[in-house]
Amino acid sequence: MGRTLFAAATCMRLMTGGALAAVACTLTAAPYAAHAQAPAYSFDQPAQPMADALRAFARASGQQITFDEAAVRGKRAPALRGRYAPGVALGRLLAGSGLEATRGSSGVYIVRAAVVSNSVGGLGDADERVRQNERLLEASRGVPIVVTGTNIRGIAPESSPVLVYDRDQIRDSGVATAQQFIERLPQHFEGGANEKLGIIADASAGANISRGSSVNLRGLGAGSTLVLINGRRMAPTSNIGGFVDISTIPASAIERIEILTDGASSIYGGDAVAGVANFVLREDFDGVEASLRYGLATEGNLDEYRASLTAGTSWNTGNALLVYEFYDRDNLSAGDRDFSSNVPLPNDLLPTQRRHSVIANLRQDVSDLVSVDTDFLYSNRESNEDISCLTTIPCQEQTPVETESWRIGAGIDWNLSDGWVVETSGYFSRLTNERRRTDPGTLLSEQTTDSEIWAVDVLLTGGILDLPAETVRIALGAHYRHENFEGIFNSFTRSTELISGEERDVFAAFGEIFIPIFGPNNRRPAVERLEISLSGRIEDYSDFGTNFSPKIGLIWSPIPGLRLRGSYGTSFNPPPLGRVGANDGTATLLPNSFFSNILGVPAPPEIVDSVVLFEGGTAANLDAETSTSFTVGFDYRANWGTTEFSISSTYFDIDFEDRLGSTPTPDNVNALVAQNIAFGNPNLFPPGTIIFNPSSSEIQGTLSRIFTIQNPFGLDPLDSTILNRIPVVRNLARTVVRGIDLNTRVSFDLLDGRGVIGLNGSYLIDQKQQGSVTTALVEQVSTFLNPVDLRIRSQLGFSNDLLSLNAYVNFVDDYRVDSTAGSDRISAFTTVDMTLRFNLDNMTGNSLLSGTRLGISVLNLFNEEPPVAPVLANSFLVGYDPTNASPLGRFISFELTKRF
Repeated sequence: MGRTLFAAATCMRLMTGGALAAVACTLTAAPYAAHAQAPAYSFDQPAQPMADALRAFARASGQQITFDEAAVRGKRAPALRGRYAPGVALGRLLAGSGLEATRGSSGVYIVRAAVVSNSVGGLGDADERVRQNERLLEASRGVPIVVTGTNIRGIAPESSPVLVYDRDQIRDSGVATAQQFIERLPQHFEGGANEKLGIIADASAGANISRGSSVNLRGLGAGSTLVLINGRRMAPTSNIGGFVDISTIPASAIERIEILTDGASSIYGGDAVAGVANFVLREDFDGVEASLRYGLATEGNLDEYRASLTAGTSWNTGNALLVYEFYDRDNLSAGDRDFSSNVPLPNDLLPTQRRHSVIANLRQDVSDLVSVDTDFLYSNRESNEDISCLTTIPCQEQTPVETESWRIGAGIDWNLSDGWVVETSGYFSRLTNERRRTDPGTLLSEQTTDSEIWAVDVLLTGGILDLPAETVRIALGAHYRHENFEGIFNSFTRSTELISGEERDVFAAFGEIFIPIFGPNNRRPAVERLEISLSGRIEDYSDFGTNFSPKIGLIWSPIPGLRLRGSYGTSFNPPPLGRVGANDGTATLLPNSFFSNILGVPAPPEIVDSVVLFEGGTAANLDAETSTSFTVGFDYRANWGTTEFSISSTYFDIDFEDRLGSTPTPDNVNALVAQNIAFGNPNLFPPGTIIFNPSSSEIQGTLSRIFTIQNPFGLDPLDSTILNRIPVVRNLARTVVRGIDLNTRVSFDLLDGRGVIGLNGSYLIDQKQQGSVTTALVEQVSTFLNPVDLRIRSQLGFSNDLLSLNAYVNFVDDYRVDSTAGSDRISAFTTVDMTLRFNLDNMTGNSLLSGTRLGISVLNLFNEEPPVAPVLANSFLVGYDPTNASPLGRFISFELTKRF
């Protein structure tokens, strides 16, 4: 009763602001009264743009909410601090804004522009007005806000660093695809699997037969970052099933991207070692939207096309959405760039890409307490790459690849009494790759992979105890997952062989608890907030046993606006199924002088003419990867009038044991000449990595593990006097990554709109690898094909109701080829991106242009070429570092979007 009276009193005060505010009170008072006994939640939100405030409200309260971006654009919400029922809190945020809210029968809060009624009738007219608005607003009803990093409704994982990029930010960046956006983030390293890489860098890169793209946080490997779509897994790709291909996700369907840059195995299970990237798709669209984008590189013949159609409809108890996107991009030839113009042609720096994608979802309220949802994702992508060998080894080929992926899932939510919710879901996902090669001189003629995953989840979440600060909340759940992977390689000279056909069952039980000790209701001097989060997950793998991954998080706010946080947790990650029992051995037979001359590394006279047998593939009897991660950081927000300032920083320390990878070489000297180093000091490498004067039985043992061998000079393998096994993927003893992230942003009134200045940077202090316990840690930061110590992306922008203008500066620090004395330096790489978007309906007032936007973007405005780097002929690296730079050059695009 007291809360109802408080809401009424608030409305009385708002009525002094005019008729529009009075209407907002009329429309919101009824739902507030109806839900007067709703549980109260703690809010600690600064004054901020309305869209941000509504999202923060949803995260803090766990309520479902939807709103039209156009309706809230340019509006600001006041600060909200204290403990309130959700309806009262929402009323405070909307007070005097010209916005109104209703709560439909399904419990969804819906916000839109208030409409002043001309009715002068009595109470019956007001009731009918509320019912009319409920029907209208339910037509754009939303879904629960997904918060990456926690299973508990009503809290955000504030003890762990999370980066959130909404649809406007993705669009304002000027990119066309999900991977193009991710590769611009300083926390991401392109040394994982991506379309620019050949058979080098990350252990997953050489297995990337389809030229897909991964998320590789901290440079810990493509398989160490868990990729989710709407919080659910997708079947992995590559010829080992090592990563999720984000290039299959249509950018037109993305609502936002949430990136947790902290280990999260206690929440999601294995492969969340470095963090989680969750792509949240659009689900609450009403109407029809068509978009057409065209882009071109200003040098060369690379054109890019993207067309999409989005259609959604809603009714009182549900909604449905369908998105189709077509994407097509030409190849980028090495002959179109000065730094690669001398290599044999044809040779592609970027392959062709053509993709068709379909996203569909449906939500329906079965009753006031039960709702169901289902979604379907499909993508068909074709890529093709021309390759001519850069060495005296003759080869010329095309490698067309077709990738088909899909997922279907469904879920049921039961809203129990007192805020408890039971969520159940199940899904099935499958991905296939078919790659064909045209040159009989290559190792393989055809590769086919088939990856499947199906899973079911049950989750119970709610409050268990009311403390003075807030309610203690928990989440309890269970998970079952079945994975299957099969890869078939067919060579020109050998019959089809199954190199991997593995299955895995995963059973998991997990729990999480949120304990608020101090909050807005019982704050103390120097203790505005104090909260602890605990989580743990027990997983049983059918092939790697049982593991428990715990995590603890702490939040302390000593003064308003300042939040100090920290987290500590462990992770456990089994090898990809394609690595388990793999029969994927490869070998290359070459004279030692061959690569010594190419790389300019003199060989000792005793071995300059030796025959070297290089062995690749996967070692036997792999172990699971384990890690511990520690983060500590702060977030600070302040408001000075209409100026908003925020800054956050995180120190991260990840200690990774048994990580899968190739043996690191001292000073990061190229592995192909590592035998020259080992000759002087064999103890620099783990035993058995480089063998001099091997016996015939050792050579025969190596050849018995080989599926394909490349021998361009026709050498006799039994004449090999050196075995180099550095490329073999095995469990490394230790990987240590330490660094600091910094994000800062200030927004302010400027002319008739808002200006913004922002910076996102990441500084790597260390990234060290140790091959075995008997060898030293090797520092890899700021060397060729490894992460660079400093990466920054800064923003300068302006927006109002008519246009949005943004400039971004991308900076990659300079570094060295390797760590040896006198090693060549690779220059810093700085590019500028600019985007401009017009709201044509607001600019012209023409009704035919209603809902029409025009976007123009220029990536790499000044056409900066990537810094000169070594040519690695065997890996098709043609004079630039694809892990830290792009060959694309200046790229201009135009996009026209029409909403009907």
